[in-house]
Amino acid sequence: MIRNNPEITITFDYTQHRYPGGGTNSHTRRLICYFLRLSFGFAVAHQLCTNHDLANFPKENHRQMKSEILEKKAYLLHWMYDFIEDDDEPAYLASDVLECDKILTDFINTLSESASKSDYLWVISQVESLVKTLNVVNAKHLNQLIETDQREDICALIDLVIQNAGHSAEQDITQQWREW
Repeated sequence: MIRNNPEITITFDYTQHRYPGGGTNSHTRRLICYFLRLSFGFAVAHQLCTNHDLANFPKENHRQMKSEILEKKAYLLHWMYDFIEDDDEPAYLASDVLECDKILTDFINTLSESASKSDYLWVISQVESLVKTLNVVNAKHLNQLIETDQREDICALIDLVIQNAGHSAEQDITQQWREW
């Protein structure tokens, strides 16, 4: 039993769910914990489901988050390429968008795959490095590679990557280093 707030009490015993051949149904446990995570948030689900064979569920949730991250990045890059096509004399070329893509992809992969991602200060240092690298790239193009829309999309992308690493950013953490 857990009490998350005075109005919600959750009690369940999923040891009663068994496979026909015997043994506890770990799939049922993961489903229950996943439902709790969606319904009540990670903290409640974690408290209820700790040590209950959840190793595979975070991976599924991370796959969904990774998909959102890739969609956000694709959207950002689409509009950067669109700008090139619509302008007779664009301030940057497709190769510059590819450079930006590589920088963002490296950041996403580093935060997704590193064992250090649980360390918030390490994550912030990676964000700082990304922002400063993008500052240099943007400056090469007279600060026209990253305009207002791109800035907002990049910041949203960074927030998603930070969330995927298990942290939250309640404010724009890029602002202290950002020149775009």
